[in-house]
Amino acid sequence: MSYEADLAHSYRERAEQLRTIADQDNLEETRRMLLKVAGEYEAMAKNMEALESWRLKSAKPRLPS
Repeated sequence: MSYEADLAHSYRERAEQLRTIADQDNLEETRRMLLKVAGEYEAMAKNMEALESWRLKSAKPRLPS
């Protein structure tokens, strides 16, 4: 697994952990903040996946036209 894919996986795990905690929290403000941070972790995971995709595409040799 690449560095970027590893980070994306870690970010998604953290997001899921935060959602689990938010589901168990009784305070609406705390729950809202936890879900916001979880969403930010999801966004970071998507960015890491996009970076990995770009890196893999740019690393492939191109055939002459």
